[in-house]
Amino acid sequence: MKKGQYEQAIEKFDKAIKLNPDEVANYASRGAAFNMLRRYKRAIKEYDEVIKFDPKNPDAHGNRGYAYANLGDFQTALRDYNEAIRLNPQFAFAYNERGSVYHKLGQYQRAVQDFDQAIRLDPQFALAYSNRGFSYNKLGMYKQAIQDLDKVISLNPGYSGAYFNRGTAYTKLGLYEEAIQDYNEAIQLDNEDAKGYYNRGVVYQILGQGDKSESDKKRACELDSTICDLID
Repeated sequence: MKKGQYEQAIEKFDKAIKLNPDEVANYASRGAAFNMLRRYKRAIKEYDEVIKFDPKNPDAHGNRGYAYANLGDFQTALRDYNEAIRLNPQFAFAYNERGSVYHKLGQYQRAVQDFDQAIRLDPQFALAYSNRGFSYNKLGMYKQAIQDLDKVISLNPGYSGAYFNRGTAYTKLGLYEEAIQDYNEAIQLDNEDAKGYYNRGVVYQILGQGDKSESDKKRACELDSTICDLID
């Protein structure tokens, strides 16, 4: 759905709630729309209402945790994810999102454990493989990262982030041609991927291809001024 469609959905749920303020599903659906629009504070208010009506609703806790996490309130997000998992131990989404919070907190091993559980519950969960691959990169477990990112690409070949992260792993292993190929693919899928240009430029520099390196780093700087400070 596009932004306008989510806004139209919210208007529909507004009317439904006015007609029947005790219908919990409408608050949950409106919260989901606010999450998709990145209006996380409004989403939290909706899920507060759902939880007031139904305190044992794992989806409401999980989705409210998602909103808190996106606002940077990781401890509150963790409390919601913990409760969602307590209420539904088979909730793959909650394990994946809790793992993402642990990753952001630098607790990569704990993150991997949650991604493991999400994948056990849903073996086709592409985002969980991607997230685990990212955490493996942070742990220096590059071969494991590549295996996970291979799986992501088989499930979702259009996901640029998987190529970027696999390119990072290849770079760390000294497999520079493979890294270049992955950064090429990431940039083809997202031609405004500043980090993709920068990382490819770094690999070109390692390979002694100065002109290509300079061109890529210049493009990265144009797309993201914070990268300019990294360029020597």
